[in-house]
Amino acid sequence: MAYFSEHPQYDEAIFRDNFRMSRRLFTKIVQEVTDTSPFLQQRDDCTGQLDISSLMKCNFAIHQLAYGSVPYSLDEYLQIGATTACKSLQILCKVFMNLYGEEFLRKPTYTDMKKLYARHDEKHGFPEMLGSIDSTHWSWANCPVAYRAQFSRGGHGPDSFILLEAIASNDLWIWHAFFGVSEMNNDVNVLRQSLIFNDLKSGRAPDVSFMANNVPYKRGYYLTDGIYPQWSFLIKSIKKSG
Repeated sequence: MAYFSEHPQYDEAIFRDNFRMSRRLFTKIVQEVTDTSPFLQQRDDCTGQLDISSLMKCNFAIHQLAYGSVPYSLDEYLQIGATTACKSLQILCKVFMNLYGEEFLRKPTYTDMKKLYARHDEKHGFPEMLGSIDSTHWSWANCPVAYRAQFSRGGHGPDSFILLEAIASNDLWIWHAFFGVSEMNNDVNVLRQSLIFNDLKSGRAPDVSFMANNVPYKRGYYLTDGIYPQWSFLIKSIKKSG
């Protein structure tokens, strides 16, 4: 293959641009998931011949995750059928959750929040800030025709999209994400439906206190824009009561 042969056609810089990671990290992930899943391993098929390699199965599955590729988009290049492509993606996602879920698919701990505080203070000058929160439009190019009315909105053109609210750390650890249909979901309505403040309201959020203008606060805050004045007041009230 052009990326993984002994003398690859594309260098490390192009690999990182296309795969959003280094070649060494990619091959490490492939090794770990194939050690866990028999389906992703290269085996003999019904004719006794070796089937598709583990590298190709993982390559196409990750392409589907990263770029939204349809199962048959790379069949001529990778020689992989749509059924195998779909199953590889499903199994890869389950393996990812089993292997990496405990470390990467979790909420910030006390230690994580301290690191977030320090990073935002150093980088942006906002002490004790957990992150910036907002929603954006995630384009859905392959939205079925029957659903297009639900996933589009006047003033945003005819293209379908899904609303996404997400929070990520500086090293791209996404520790909160909420998806919703467009309809009447503006930023405030998305925030109202998401689960980001549930732990605060239930008292389960870690107490990582700080002092601002001689006022003690038990927990950090999220930076928002001018459309959130009422929510900013609510967040302050939650922190004071908590």
